[in-house]
Amino acid sequence: KVSGAWPSERPLITAHRYVTGHGGSNGGVEATLTNRGDRPTNVTYLDVLPWYLRVYSHTLEIQTQAADGSWTLLQPASTVFTPAIDRGRPSSIELVLVLPASSRTTLRYNFDKGFLKYTEHPPDANRGFNIGPAIVSYQHDAATSAELPLHCAIEQALVGSSECTVRAYTELFLASLPTPDFSMPYNVITFTCTILALFFGRIFNLLSRDFAVLKPIET
Repeated sequence: KVSGAWPSERPLITAHRYVTGHGGSNGGVEATLTNRGDRPTNVTYLDVLPWYLRVYSHTLEIQTQAADGSWTLLQPASTVFTPAIDRGRPSSIELVLVLPASSRTTLRYNFDKGFLKYTEHPPDANRGFNIGPAIVSYQHDAATSAELPLHCAIEQALVGSSECTVRAYTELFLASLPTPDFSMPYNVITFTCTILALFFGRIFNLLSRDFAVLKPIET
């Protein structure tokens, strides 16, 4: 039998991520991390975006709101940014943050949208592309917290460690990319076939018709 409390309906760290911006050229990501504990918590934020969303590391902005409602800038303890290579590797941003107690931290960074070849678009290109969630991980100490996640309770019972890694996943979002006019091949085909039909009909009419000189009838 596994000892420990059942998972709380409200975890210690919650994470939400949204896409911002409009238009087909650029956009942004905004993530909100909430620490409802009574002490600072070290978390690791990892976001991996496909190569056609080109992230700019200099646009990263981190602000935290304390319990009294005041906003302050938060400097990450560690930052690892890997730029993307077109059709080679995705871009990734990994941040180590110290979330203050009873705080809400907001991360913002911008990206440019790349252009895909028409063969790289899915059949439902106008729907957009599914972008995977970001991952927020932190160490949960069972000795200092009464609320123990279920997998931490199982790990504690099997291994005997008072700490376990908890991972929170944000929502997915849709990235709308510039799409070509997929109706143009149809328009070109219909226009070309119309011209060929008119041309063929005219030439066939001239080649298959017999021409005769009509003499005027005297009355």
